[in-house]
Amino acid sequence: MGCFAQWNASQQPCLHWRRVKQTMAFAKQAEFALKRLVYAILRMFIHVEHPAIPLAEGRLKRVLILRNDRLGDMVVSQPAMRYLAAKGVLIDVLATSRNVALLDDADFVQERFIMSSTVWDFVKLVRRLRRQQYDAVLCMVFYRSTSAGLLAHLVAPGALVIGRYNDARHELYAALFSVSVRMETTHSTMVEYLVLLCSALYGHEFREVDVDYQISVRPERHVAMQTMLRQFCPEPFLLFNISAGADNRNIGIELGHRLLTELLDIIPSHRVVIFCVPQHRPIAQQLACINASRCVVLPDIPHILDVCALMARSSMCLTPDTSLVHIADSLSIPLLAYYIGENFDWLPTKTIYESVRCDPRDNTIQNMSIDEFRTALTRLAERAGIK
Repeated sequence: MGCFAQWNASQQPCLHWRRVKQTMAFAKQAEFALKRLVYAILRMFIHVEHPAIPLAEGRLKRVLILRNDRLGDMVVSQPAMRYLAAKGVLIDVLATSRNVALLDDADFVQERFIMSSTVWDFVKLVRRLRRQQYDAVLCMVFYRSTSAGLLAHLVAPGALVIGRYNDARHELYAALFSVSVRMETTHSTMVEYLVLLCSALYGHEFREVDVDYQISVRPERHVAMQTMLRQFCPEPFLLFNISAGADNRNIGIELGHRLLTELLDIIPSHRVVIFCVPQHRPIAQQLACINASRCVVLPDIPHILDVCALMARSSMCLTPDTSLVHIADSLSIPLLAYYIGENFDWLPTKTIYESVRCDPRDNTIQNMSIDEFRTALTRLAERAGIK
């Protein structure tokens, strides 16, 4: 009896693991069945046309681009918008209050709509968009592709819905998208991919010459910025940004002091504009005291296109914020970016740059290696010819 009890106890882990595997197999079957049910319901209520590609040149006359997400996403989308506009397509954009201002000077955009936060405003928005009678909706919010696809059918029933191919969700996307374009490994950045998505609609090969990467800024903004700089910070200068869209990427006093000290030492020929959002201004002013003759905190610059005008006059940009990374890239400003982990899709496309990678396990840039920062900055200064 003792031997049987001993044998039975030794088999318990095996029996437990077998039950776990059976439960997992059942869960997968249930998930598969649920997905098939959802796809069937979608097909009942949503009619998706799958047109032959390439599309005829005149097929798309008016297009809505979904860009209801972040500021940096709007920056990297502009070459794709320019590509379509060059083909005579009228472009409207559904944006957010956070990124719509970036289009204020863009003459290639016809109308801008802001995503509503209240139910009644959203209903009014849907009605306005439906009246436009779009030929297609381009869903560029890839991390929320399913909700973007559903939104596209809601605001433009009958229009082509175009998005990014996802092998793992192929059946779902086939029920939502008229055209799904694969991400080619040879086009690694998001700027290039969005142009590839648009060129694929017409059956054209991707060409680097088609990537017209710039932000529209009226000349008056540049003149006003030049006047401000003459008063507060004569050129040349470096832009040292301490603010980001998340607390774990903001630069605090301690890290800012160490980075700024290295910057002033490695590039002694330039002044430094310490840039930040308004709530970080006390930190910026404290950092400027490290060297008051070379460090400047400018008056608040509320409009993002005026920030672009400021960056256009800088010799280099150092930033933890990905929005400024993309703006500097579009302006071909030498760039030092700080990242947490890897994110190759969102790397710069055309400017010279260096990066400092912080350990994703820490999930903060506060533990950034100063040695790596010094090495990256020195290398970037040499490549940019800045001493």
